[in-house]
Amino acid sequence: MRRITRDYRESVLERMAAVNAIPKLESLQPYALTHTHDESPRQFYIKAPYSEDTMNVLIAFIQFASSELDECFGMDQADIIDVLKELYDCEPSQDPLPDAAEIDLYLNWEIWCGVGDRVQALEYLGHDRLNGILQGFIDTWLKKNPA
Repeated sequence: MRRITRDYRESVLERMAAVNAIPKLESLQPYALTHTHDESPRQFYIKAPYSEDTMNVLIAFIQFASSELDECFGMDQADIIDVLKELYDCEPSQDPLPDAAEIDLYLNWEIWCGVGDRVQALEYLGHDRLNGILQGFIDTWLKKNPA
C-alpha cells in the first residue's frame, strides 16, 4: 500500500471532487485486498477499471456506507469484493494477480476516516442498490452474532 500523506490525500479528494462520475481506465488494474487484523493473512484478488487512488476512495465510500447502517459491522475482503463485482464493473480472481496493488481495508479506513464527510460527498460513488447489499451482509452477520 502506498504511503498516503495528508497533502496527497487532499489532492486525491480535490481531483475526485472536480468530476461527476467515477474516473475509469481503459484497462483493468490488479488489486489484492487484505486486512491488518485477519487472524490468518488472506489476500483476495480483483481486477478493476480504476486507478489505485480511485479504488482506495471507492472502497472507503463503501466502508462509510456500511458504517452508517451499523457501526459495529466490519466489512471484510469478501464483502468488498462482492460489492465491487456486483456494482462497480470489477472482476474477482481466484488466482493471484502479478503486480497487484495491495489495499489493506483497515489501513484504508484509517487513512480516509478523518475526511469521511468529504468522501461521502462524492455522491457519484454511490449506487441505488448499495445500501440493500450492505444491509444483507449486516443481517447475515447479526444472525451469526446475536447480541
